[in-house]
Amino acid sequence: MHPNLEAPLFNVGSPIRIALCIVTYRRQESLARLLRSLGLLRFDVDQPEIRVIVVDNDASGSAGNVVEDFRKECAWPILYDIEPARGIAQARNRAIQLAGNDLNWIAFVDDDEEVEPFWLNNLMQAQRKFCADVVVGPKLMRFDATPPHWIEHGHSSYRKRYPSGKAIPVANTGNVLIRNSLLKDFPTPFNLRFGLIGGSDRHFFQRVHMAGYRIVWANDAIVHEWIPASRAKARWLIKRRFRVGSSVSLIERDLTPTFAALIKRIVKALGSMGIGISLLLGGIFRGRHVLLKGTMWFAYGSGMIAGLFGFSYREYLSAGETPKAENQEHDSA
Repeated sequence: MHPNLEAPLFNVGSPIRIALCIVTYRRQESLARLLRSLGLLRFDVDQPEIRVIVVDNDASGSAGNVVEDFRKECAWPILYDIEPARGIAQARNRAIQLAGNDLNWIAFVDDDEEVEPFWLNNLMQAQRKFCADVVVGPKLMRFDATPPHWIEHGHSSYRKRYPSGKAIPVANTGNVLIRNSLLKDFPTPFNLRFGLIGGSDRHFFQRVHMAGYRIVWANDAIVHEWIPASRAKARWLIKRRFRVGSSVSLIERDLTPTFAALIKRIVKALGSMGIGISLLLGGIFRGRHVLLKGTMWFAYGSGMIAGLFGFSYREYLSAGETPKAENQEHDSA
């Protein structure tokens, strides 16, 4: 049975309170761009009561001035706090704590994104139409500098889109609306074990799905993710796919630790590697974009195999930094 069938939905005329949560780490310019876009939000249904929550994961408080500037030009009340413990899982949990219990919904958006004016409106519309507990939308790419076509193709090749209303088993915090009441079943939503390897958001939303809550896609609730030059490279894409593959295996091993599930993961991993090999062979004649796609498929499958043996790639550990605990990340899977 649907866990929250009796919980309030977005009913026209009823007061709706939403917290817009942002976790940031030393991205002042992109954070300012995101906040400006939030100030331009528009609604064709009743406008909700909005509060903006910014959790700065930089102990020095580098985002403080950006937030203060935003207060001067935006109508939404804004709460700024510092989470000094490194790791996006801690900062996300802190944002939820700050949001409190006196609201209906929590939305997350990343600090390297920019929302379209009807972004939140369209998440709300999809929630009402499809009776969802979680609504997730697409992240479209914008590049700081125009990359080669084959690199752009590599970025887009693993970003799926669906028809609005399609039920999906997982989400991420880059563009999502969450029913606040479901959080009572998840006292610590984002698991700190997935810090350095990424995927704490995937782990949370898979648990939400397994608990029977409904996650749906809203194809017109669009945010734009800005890709810096450092990520518009084949090497970064390949490492990212390996890391995602390993974290997916570790997450599934944690949530479904059965022999049957293990066999299924091995088959998926070998299938991904097989697709990669076939694309690599074809790419010799079809071009660099196919070679890149094949390498990414192979890296994903290899990462899944590595994850089966407990190996993970610490993508989010800064060069020269020694972690005190495995609790650091700076993006979603």
